[in-house]
Amino acid sequence: HWADFDIEQIRATPDSGEALELCKAWKPDIILSDIKMPGMDGIALCKKLKSILPNCAIIFISGYADKENLKAAIGLSAVSFVEKPIIISEVEEAIAKAVDYCHRNSHNNYISSTLVSNLPIIEAEAVTELIYGNITEKLKHNLQVIGVPFKEKGCYQVLQLQSQNPVKNRAEFFGSVLPFI
Repeated sequence: HWADFDIEQIRATPDSGEALELCKAWKPDIILSDIKMPGMDGIALCKKLKSILPNCAIIFISGYADKENLKAAIGLSAVSFVEKPIIISEVEEAIAKAVDYCHRNSHNNYISSTLVSNLPIIEAEAVTELIYGNITEKLKHNLQVIGVPFKEKGCYQVLQLQSQNPVKNRAEFFGSVLPFI
C-alpha cells in the first residue's frame, strides 16, 4: 500500500546496470536494493547512486546478513537492512523510516536554501546594528548565523566589507561620499 506512505511513483529493474541508468534519469528519493543481484552487487550500485543522489534513502534487502554487508550498509547510511525471508511488517517499517528520512532531508534543505537566500539581509541587518552599537540578542544570533564570533568585552571585531562595484580611484570615492557627509 504505497500510497499509505505518501509514495507516488515506483519503478523496478531486473539488474543493477538498468537500475543505475534509471536512477540517473529519474532521481528517486528511496532505493530498495537487494545485495546479491545480476551485474554489480547492491553495495557497489548504492555507492555509485550515493555519489549521484547523496540524499536518497537506501533500504537493503538480503538473505546475506553477514558482518561485511551490514558494515557496508552502515557505511552508506542505509536507513534499514531487511533480511530475507521478507516479513511485510519489517519492509513497511523500513519504508516508513525512509519516508521520514526524506521528510527530514526536505525540511533541512528548505531551511538551508531559505537561510542562503536571506544571508544578504541578515548580513546587512547585522552591519547596521554593529554600526549603531545596538547589541541585542538578535544581533548576537545573526552574527552567529553569518559566522562572526561575538565577545562581550576586551575584544575588537573588524568587519570587512567588499563593494559589489569597486571604486576605481580615490577622487571618485570622495566625490561620491562627500556630498553625504
